[in-house]
Amino acid sequence: MTTNKAARQTSLLAMKQDIIRELFVKTARENAR
Repeated sequence: MTTNKAARQTSLLAMKQDIIRELFVKTARENAR
């Protein structure tokens, strides 16, 4: 149960990081224009 919880938190964290990276790339592209 604890391992499952940890795995879920890790995947959530990874998703958040992906979203942040996407936003960052988008803003960088907008600024490059």
